[in-house]
Amino acid sequence: MALTSAAIAVPSAVVYYTLAYSGCVLGDMAPAAAGTLTKATSDANGAFSIDITNANPLHGCTATVVFSGGNVYTGATQSLTRVLTWSKPVPTSVTVSPSIV
Repeated sequence: MALTSAAIAVPSAVVYYTLAYSGCVLGDMAPAAAGTLTKATSDANGAFSIDITNANPLHGCTATVVFSGGNVYTGATQSLTRVLTWSKPVPTSVTVSPSIV
């Protein structure tokens, strides 16, 4: 997410966010501060970033990030929600070796 004003990046802008996890092993998640209001400050390009780590991903585990504050321009609510979902690997192709025939 980046904060801009008339196409000019706004550095050092502040937003707040909360995290919620579902279907995850909480001990594997970082940051572990689920439900805690946390401050984030934009970089020189006006972008905000949050690192979320899942040490042992489970299929269907979700992390929900809710941004709020005066700098979140999404209409009347001034909040923005993003949901990250981990999925198990799915093969896209299979190759059979001729020596196994």
